[in-house]
Amino acid sequence: MENETLDTALNEISSILRRCEKIQPQFAEGSAQHSLLKNRIAALQAADLLLKRERWGEHTDQGKIQPSAASDAVSQRIKNLTHEDFMRALAPIQSIIHKCRTAQAKHAETSATFRRLQKQIDAMTLAETLIQKELAADHSWNEADKL
Repeated sequence: MENETLDTALNEISSILRRCEKIQPQFAEGSAQHSLLKNRIAALQAADLLLKRERWGEHTDQGKIQPSAASDAVSQRIKNLTHEDFMRALAPIQSIIHKCRTAQAKHAETSATFRRLQKQIDAMTLAETLIQKELAADHSWNEADKL
């Protein structure tokens, strides 16, 4: 995957994550808005980790990603996530995509807002793909590590 695409997606997801974390305290704990943001933040954190692994990983001749020294901590944090964590991450990511597409339909393709929303859609679509790829992967190594 192209580094520029990954960098753009990482920047978009980091930006959305910061905004969600900043606004969450404004909602009462247990409220629908607070729960929505809590789930969205968890999903964005998982997506951020997967994007970082993809960006910082080194590809071998067999196409497998070998973690570099910079990504060891990221790889360890991903190992701590369960299959269920990734399953729960899909809905908030898909919700963001849907909301951005709905908002985008209200703007001309040449507008700055349309282009900004397209960057978010592209980042979330990539994140969704990486989450689905992670779900499809064999997680037997993850369960063995936790024993």
